[in-house]
Amino acid sequence: MASAEKLEAPKDYAPVWPYYSFFAVCMGVFHLALAGIGTWMVVMAHEAPRPEVEPVVFGSSVAVMSVLLGVAYCYAPFAPRKRWAWRYHLVLIVLGLPSCLFGALPLLVFWLRRDARRMFKA
Repeated sequence: MASAEKLEAPKDYAPVWPYYSFFAVCMGVFHLALAGIGTWMVVMAHEAPRPEVEPVVFGSSVAVMSVLLGVAYCYAPFAPRKRWAWRYHLVLIVLGLPSCLFGALPLLVFWLRRDARRMFKA
């Protein structure tokens, strides 16, 4: 019977990376779903007997901002390992604090460690 070999991550691989990738994809899906809700608000406001301006403006702004943030979060796991990318990921973690505090705060603490910085040569 052959002995099982232990699988190890590469030396420059930060232990926080899989958690960050999961966080980024979840936040991207969340923001794209919010974009759908914002679009739904605009459509429903136009179908009302007396259309009002507030739901149209609010729904449009939610849809536009959510699409931008959704694309930014979904791109994050595929960003190259460069100095600017470490800062890009840091900004996305900070932007995630208001909506997902209990996930983003521990992630932020581990993201500021040396091994995550070393992964991006920052």
